[in-house]
Amino acid sequence: MFDLNAQAARWRDEIANNRVHDDTGKVPALVFKHEEQGKLQPLLERSFDTDDLFPTGVSKTFRVAFDRNEYSVPWRLAEQPSVLVRGNDQEVSVWLVEKRVAVHNRCWGVGQTVCDPSHERGLQEQKSRAAAGALPPELAGLNEVGAEYFKVLAANSRSLRREVQRLVLLSELYGDPATREGMAEVMAAGHVGVEYVEYVLRYKKGRSPEQPLKLGNALDTIRLGEPDLSAYDALPRKTLDPGAPPSKDET
Repeated sequence: MFDLNAQAARWRDEIANNRVHDDTGKVPALVFKHEEQGKLQPLLERSFDTDDLFPTGVSKTFRVAFDRNEYSVPWRLAEQPSVLVRGNDQEVSVWLVEKRVAVHNRCWGVGQTVCDPSHERGLQEQKSRAAAGALPPELAGLNEVGAEYFKVLAANSRSLRREVQRLVLLSELYGDPATREGMAEVMAAGHVGVEYVEYVLRYKKGRSPEQPLKLGNALDTIRLGEPDLSAYDALPRKTLDPGAPPSKDET
């Protein structure tokens, strides 16, 4: 196969392209050298996003399933209902909305569990501190504000599981300080509820995630300016006023 390809390339370059073309009357090799080659532009240096994408959820044991294997994520993300797994030939990464929360070397075996020891670090100490109505260990970074929030929340009929999942999501995306600020503002208005906290962060405060998603190619650097619509004003009119309809006498 390699020999045939080499023979074909040699015939193309040394014979076919040196013949006079029947339609143009010119030699293609000379046309390329003197007319076309100087007009060529260098190829853009860009990488294309060819990752395998797999939306999934996190298990109770803070694992995600991908390509018949399991990969760990930080323990406080256990039972998060929606994450995105991205896989390429070298690595598997896990994304919580715009934030990458875990990355592993890709395993090409079957039925394997790939763990990062840092993902469960501190889990045992936090478990011993958990108590009913107390600040969940997953949200320890919310400090006194979080403890007051969950003390009030425990007296209500809201789903604690959903509150924890959504508050973990917000603290991952916006950081603990911003989430504490949002919770404090919600409580100051006489409310508790993660939907209020999310509203304050996303819309009232206009917060953006701490780590925006990078596509890894030239799309990250594209900046589009405002279009100039004046060019359309200079175009000739395609339709003309047909004038008044003919009178009955004319018809």
